[in-house]
Amino acid sequence: MRSGERGAESLEFVALVPLLAFVLLLAWQGFVLLNQQSEAENDARALARAAAICSLNGPMPSLGSIDAASMGGSAQVDSSAATVRVRVSLAPHSLLTGVDLRSVGIPSPAATVTMWREPC
Repeated sequence: MRSGERGAESLEFVALVPLLAFVLLLAWQGFVLLNQQSEAENDARALARAAAICSLNGPMPSLGSIDAASMGGSAQVDSSAATVRVRVSLAPHSLLTGVDLRSVGIPSPAATVTMWREPC
């Protein structure tokens, strides 16, 4: 080892730790958004199923009653005589407090499901 290079490995490691932490945070955020996409698909399927069943069974449930964790989300139900179409959009959840992912271009997890209406 040359003189003057003492501690170079430690310095390189210390410089690399924040980059590694940033990459891990991005990967974790990606998994959170994939989980939310799956939740949006499940919520849309459940709402479409409830809307496709005969309306004599009672009122259609809301998005909040299907998934309590869907705060900030919205559901749109379009129905015709033969089909029911439900679009669910959830607000993207950020791991960092105060960061609005929509403002930085991250799309909202959303899903659309179309089902045939059951005859009464």
